[in-house]
Formats: sequence, C-alpha cells, structure tokens
Amino acid sequence: MTEQASIKRKKGASPTISMLFCIILTLIMLPLGGELQSAVVKGMSLAALKIIPTVFPFMVLSDFWISSAEIKDNSPVAKAFEKLFKMNACALTALLSGALCGFPLGVKSAVGLYRQGAIKKDELSRLSAIVNLPSPAFVISGVGVGLLGDIKVGVLLYLSVLISSLIIGFISSLKKEKSYNSALISRQSFDLTASVRDAGISSLAIASYIIFFSAVTGLVSAIIKNGAIVAIISTLLEVGNATSAIVNCSAFSRSIVLVLIAFALGFSGLSVHLQAFSFLQKEISRRNYLLTKLLIGLLSATIIFPFAFFAK
Repeated sequence: MTEQASIKRKKGASPTISMLFCIILTLIMLPLGGELQSAVVKGMSLAALKIIPTVFPFMVLSDFWISSAEIKDNSPVAKAFEKLFKMNACALTALLSGALCGFPLGVKSAVGLYRQGAIKKDELSRLSAIVNLPSPAFVISGVGVGLLGDIKVGVLLYLSVLISSLIIGFISSLKKEKSYNSALISRQSFDLTASVRDAGISSLAIASYIIFFSAVTGLVSAIIKNGAIVAIISTLLEVGNATSAIVNCSAFSRSIVLVLIAFALGFSGLSVHLQAFSFLQKEISRRNYLLTKLLIGLLSATIIFPFAFFAK
C-alpha cells in the first residue's frame, strides 16, 4: 500500500466514526423524545424568563461602561493592577464587568478592549478566563438564598470564585513582562443603536447554548438514573442546571453540596465557555482557556472546603 493511499484511508476514517456516532446517538434519542422535549422547553423557559432579561440590559451597559471609562496610568489602582497582573490597567473595566454583571459580559468587555487596541493578544488570552465570572446576583441571590436558603453561604461561594480567579490571574502573570501599552483610556462616543443590535444577536446565541445544554443534560438524566452522577456531570455542562441538580440530590451531604457548587461556579460549564468563544472566535487558545477555568473551579472548591464543614 502506498503512503498516499494510507493517508487517504486515515482521512476517511474520521467521517465514518462521526457518522457511526450520529447513528448511535439518534437511536438512543428516538425513544427519549418526551424527555428531550421537556428538557428543551425547560431550557427555553430558563433562557427567556431568567437569563436573557438579566443579561440583555447589562450587555448594553457594558458597552456604555467601556466607552465612558477613563483610566489614568498614574492612579494607585492602575499601578497596582499593572504590577500584579502585568497587563494594561484598562483591563480593570473588563474585570469589573465580569465581577459585577456576570458572564459573558466580562469576556465581551475584554474583546472590546482588544479590538480598540488597548490590550494585546496575550493580555486578552490571560484576561478572558479570569473575567468570565458568575454574577453576584446569581450566586448570592439565586444560589445562596434561592437554593441554599443562606445569604452568607452565597457570599462565601461568590468570594471563593472571585478570589480564585484573581489568584490564577496573578499566577499566570508571574513570568510575563509588564505591559508597555498606554494605560490611559479616554472616553469614546457611545453608539446605542449598534449596542442594542449587538446585544440582541449575542442574546440569541446565549439562549441557543442554554437550550442545547439543557437538552444534553436532559439526555444524560434519561440515560443515567443515578442522580449523584448526573449532578457531577452537570457541573461540566451548564452551571444553572448543575447547581439545582446538586442541591436536589439527596446522596450529597451539605458539605459536599457546597464543594461541588463552588467547583461548578468556578468552572462555569461548557455552555458559558461556548458563549465566550462566540465573542473570542479564534483570538485565544481554547485549550489554555479551559485549563484556566478548570483550575479556577478546583481552587474555588478548595477555598470553600474548610467552610463547608461548618455550614449547617
């Protein structure tokens, strides 16, 4: 067999495997049509009634935030940020957007800074993972009060994720040189029409990812009847469904529930990461991004671990 024929055979193997996988998946899904339909409806309800109404106005706000932000390189906060994270101080706007408004607004702000030329590609790569954070409203109100019935636990969970992101961001900058970009960001004109249009398009993309991963979670739940395994798998898929599944699983003690939720919030799930990639496109290494988010999730769980055993 010639080398050229061998190469052709190797290239032809991948589509065959993909087709076989699709056939098997279709055969599995056919008898689970009712479960999938319920999962999709649940995802649509989650996106339309809870996620989009919260995210859409903040998307417009994040554009206004970036256009109106003015950071001077001689301010103490700017100097401290540049020294710790080795990136332009204007990246503070993206960090604050992510910390206050939640994902994917931190990434959206970071990409906006990159396209303005305010930060470099390496800075965007390091920044994107640490600013893609769950909002304090979601963690403190939704998870802490709504699911766990304790606002103090919600605050601890949020702080564990935020502190983990800052620590990982600091560690990733240790071997980097200080940014030589101008740290002076001046005010720019705000285009409301363009901002609303872009927020609408982005909202549709976010809703699509939520619905898709809701269907995936529903499929996993229909196939695997063990609630604990489903809850653990959910932490890698979609953070909203994951937190609910973890709390509702009777197999977990209160301490394990908190540790798993901390990991789910820190890692944030593939649904959130695909939303981030829709903004980032091919501008960063997805492997490095996912590894960073995994480290943030593990560190968040580690930070919450000693508190988890004192929780009632």
